[in-house]
Amino acid sequence: MPSKSEARRLVQQGGALVGDKKIEDEKAVIDASCLDGNGAVMLRAGKKRFFRIIAKLA
Repeated sequence: MPSKSEARRLVQQGGALVGDKKIEDEKAVIDASCLDGNGAVMLRAGKKRFFRIIAKLA
């Protein structure tokens, strides 16, 4: 995201997803419960921007 306000608008308009769940609260916290079986989480911003984040748990 180029700016915080653009990210806030994306959440308010329903375009932000973590896994398959739509994020409705702009102050939501992404924690370890969002990880899939491989220790990764898929973030989606709109229709075309996908980000896969792989976490290494200590």
